[in-house]
Amino acid sequence: MTAFEGFLFSHGLKDKLVRIADEKISGWQHLYIALQGGVKEYLYATDDAIYIIKKGYMTGHTFGDGVYRIPYQNITNVSVEYHFLSGYLEVSTNGMQTEAKSYWSTDRKTDPKKAPNCITILNKKDAQGFQKAADKILKMAAEVQNNNRNTSPALETDYTDELIKLKDLVDAGVITQNEFNAKKKQILGL
Repeated sequence: MTAFEGFLFSHGLKDKLVRIADEKISGWQHLYIALQGGVKEYLYATDDAIYIIKKGYMTGHTFGDGVYRIPYQNITNVSVEYHFLSGYLEVSTNGMQTEAKSYWSTDRKTDPKKAPNCITILNKKDAQGFQKAADKILKMAAEVQNNNRNTSPALETDYTDELIKLKDLVDAGVITQNEFNAKKKQILGL
């Protein structure tokens, strides 16, 4: 849509990757990662989430595509497993059980080509790029999760509890309404 920030993108495929992002990811503003996996699989990182897009028979999509969105706040881990000739990137979230996978597997549960949270890797050079992507995604997820913790509802509850106690003091005649108003402004940072 607007800017390709290009932290990582598959060499020589920038136009193709941006076209796919335009077709499958609505409203993206920035792409930080755009990588192509082994068999019509694509990994994207935008401002708010990562997307795993899978196309074609090898990924279990005879007709249509699979577009899997994973918000950074839900990501618990991103790992890259690469062995002799193949491997995969796997995104872990709360509620999504991880299981060892093999590119050569015919079992849907252990085939990374068909798993919605995996991208297959077919060579060592790509594995290095996907490892950089995993590191970047984990960093972005940690930033989002830290920001969410700093604006948690627990902080708002502390204000509410303190204001209720102060209001009780006004009702009991211990402090005046003016003292309550001054303290309320102080608590709320006004």
